Parts: sequence; C-alpha cells; structure tokens
Amino acid sequence: MYFTAKSDDKCQVALQHRKLATKADASTMKTYWSDRLTALGEILTGPKRGR
Repeated sequence: MYFTAKSDDKCQVALQHRKLATKADASTMKTYWSDRLTALGEILTGPKRGR
C-alpha cells in the first residue's frame, strides 16, 4: 500500500497484490480493499450522505 500526497488535504492510495491464484481471488481482494478504503475515507471525512 502506497500513499502519495496530492495537496494539503488530498492523497492518492495505490495497492498491489502479487500471485493471486485466480480471477475470483483478484475480484475478492478488489472488493475487500474497496470496502476498506471507503471505511477509511468515512473515518477521515465522515460518512457520505445518501448511503
């Protein structure tokens, strides 16, 4: 996991997995990290309205 500062109040996050055995494994990890990064965003900025 890599964090890159974009400005004083924004950053970019990059993730990379290696040697996932199947496309299903890759899909599972993509969903997992999407959920985790959404949760991190809500911790940092508060929940989004309409969710």
